[in-house]
Amino acid sequence: MRIEIIEHGGPKYELTVALRDRVLRQPLGLRFSAEQLASESTCIHFTGSVNDQIIACCVAAKKQEGWFQVRQVAVDFDFQRRAFGRQLMEFVHGHIASLGGKDVFCHSRDVAESFYEKLGYQAVGEYFEEVSIHHIRMEKNLGPTKAN
Repeated sequence: MRIEIIEHGGPKYELTVALRDRVLRQPLGLRFSAEQLASESTCIHFTGSVNDQIIACCVAAKKQEGWFQVRQVAVDFDFQRRAFGRQLMEFVHGHIASLGGKDVFCHSRDVAESFYEKLGYQAVGEYFEEVSIHHIRMEKNLGPTKAN
């Protein structure tokens, strides 16, 4: 899988929006609004592709000092459960660390909790509802004192 960072608003970005829409939004009966997509202009956008087809993506945003949030992690249905999500997230973690990020968090859907646990994330707090389904905050330290 080829992993790269892409520009917000470009042709590859539009392909990641379509992927995220298909995998994450449509099953819930949701669509992206123009405002939601515009708010991603300050984020870092990652893609993973196989044979020039974008099959995975992730959005990361810097939060308070040392913290980044990863969100909208999606892998095309035909490529799930083949370690592409893990490869993408390991790249994302490395990039965040190179920017001085020490910790990363996400709001994991309950069905994805084990995926993040395998990457070293730990659940924090209680479940909550977001976009009409259960989520839990998960955190991972990227520092040298803990295994990545």
